[in-house]
Amino acid sequence: MNAGQTETINQALRDVRDRFLFDLDQRICDFEHLRTHILNGPNRADAIRAVAMMAHKIRGVAPTLDLARLGELAGSVEDLFARAPTYPSIADFWRGASPLFESMLDEMERVQPDYACTQN
Repeated sequence: MNAGQTETINQALRDVRDRFLFDLDQRICDFEHLRTHILNGPNRADAIRAVAMMAHKIRGVAPTLDLARLGELAGSVEDLFARAPTYPSIADFWRGASPLFESMLDEMERVQPDYACTQN
């Protein structure tokens, strides 16, 4: 591979990373919405499965984008949420899952750049 091809690939990865980070805001909102459904919704099991699926996607992409810690946390969330049906109740599950879930959200917020708009 020549230097031009390497730079093209590196730029493409930077573009994907920038888009991923830009979209974190919406993902955070989606996770928070699902948390509300896990705690109070009529389809709690569906919300738990949705969290696991979203975490799975982050788990796969984040390490490639140099976001290893986020990938690790998302993987742990995916694994734990996949085991939710083994808990006696959703309340029991959530007591154990909540700290890990919050850690993942904190990491998402930590790596997300500030996209605040400024006016001239």
